[in-house]
Formats: sequence, structure tokens, C-alpha cells
Amino acid sequence: MMVRSAGRPDTSQRAAAPQGPGPDRAVAHAARWVRDGRRLEMQGLADELGVSRVTLFRQAGSREELLSKALWVLTEATLGDGLATLGGRAAEGVAALALHRPALQRDRVTSTGAAPVAG
Repeated sequence: MMVRSAGRPDTSQRAAAPQGPGPDRAVAHAARWVRDGRRLEMQGLADELGVSRVTLFRQAGSREELLSKALWVLTEATLGDGLATLGGRAAEGVAALALHRPALQRDRVTSTGAAPVAG
């Protein structure tokens, strides 16, 4: 450890200890909220994590960033479950979905009354 001339330890090269929940914990918690149908409110999430709202924003970014990451976590979990269910037939399942896309759009028109998006 280097010592400054005043006899105090040099802390300029020491990394600050991370405060708060950390981004992974905040994202996992936010994903649970979204999965449970709760509105993602930063103050409420910070309260449940036991940190200040400022610390949550510092660790996890904006509400939109956190929501995006939480949705991606849920998407990966859903895709993983689907692939596990299909087993070795995953490619067949993807091909079947691609081939039935026009039929899915027709079903959406009849069930919602909305016209399908062209594409």
C-alpha cells in the first residue's frame, strides 16, 4: 500500500465497494414483478431491495433499461422452456411456426377484430 506524505493511506487506486443490490439482483427482482403482472415502479422496487431509489438507478439504469433487461430475462426463460419441451424437435417447431404465420394472423383478425400487420 502506498502512503501519502501526510501519513494517510493512498486510496486513489482502491475501487469503491459496490453499494446496493447490484444490477443482476435488480433485474431478477424486476422480472419477477413483470411476470406477476405488477407495474414496475422504481421506488417500490428499491424499497423491496432495501436500497434508495438513487442507488437502484445507479445500479440498474433507467426504468426503461431495467424493464428491457427484465423482459429479456423472461424471454430467455420462455424460449428455454420451449426448447426443452420440444427436445430434438426444436427446428421442426420453429419451421412449423414460420409456415403457419399467415394462419396465425388470420386467427388474430377473427379474435380481436384488428387487421394483421403486413409482412
